[in-house]
Parts: sequence; C-alpha cells; structure tokens
Amino acid sequence: MKTFSERVRDEGVQQGEAVSLLRLMHHKFGELPADIRHRIESAEPDTLSRWFDQALAADNLDEVLH
Repeated sequence: MKTFSERVRDEGVQQGEAVSLLRLMHHKFGELPADIRHRIESAEPDTLSRWFDQALAADNLDEVLH
C-alpha cells in the first residue's frame, strides 16, 4: 500500500502529464471539448504517456485517443 506522500507525488506527476498533453493538443488541434479535457485530466499516467506519444504524430483528436 502506498504512503500518503507517494499518493500525493503520483497525483502530482499525473497532473503534470495531463497539463502537458492538454497544452500539446490545444496547440495542434485548437480548443478542446470539455469531455476530452475531462478524459485527459482523469486518465492514468500510462495512458497519458501513450496519448502524448500518439499526439506528436496525429492529424486529429481521434488518432490520439483511440
């Protein structure tokens, strides 16, 4: 079981990854719909990493999130 400090650290990492992905996607695709922003903000770190990598080469949102 994780300690409180580990959980807080992990949440901080997840939030930082979500912010980075949101910035990248906003830059590439413009204003993101609220449901997409929420999906990114609540995603697990592994998913965020995968989406970030996909976003680098994607031409649209569907290529990133599917």
